[in-house]
Amino acid sequence: MGIHDSRLCGTVSRHHLYHFLFLCKPLDGDQVTETPLHTVEVLETCWFAEHALPADLHPGHASRISEAFRVWQGDDRAYFDR
Repeated sequence: MGIHDSRLCGTVSRHHLYHFLFLCKPLDGDQVTETPLHTVEVLETCWFAEHALPADLHPGHASRISEAFRVWQGDDRAYFDR
């Protein structure tokens, strides 16, 4: 769906990071059939409606999520930071 430059979304790091966004759909609805490999990196996963996101999101995540909803709703243009 797009590529975001960490320097343009408030990330403070000594490294230059790019965030790649992909549009995916669960294979079996909301059912998780096995333990994900990223359990040491992710504390919790949840599904949220566009207007019901947690209030404590990092601003960089919020901007990327809004791009994800834009594509999910049918706008197929990829996003690239300028």
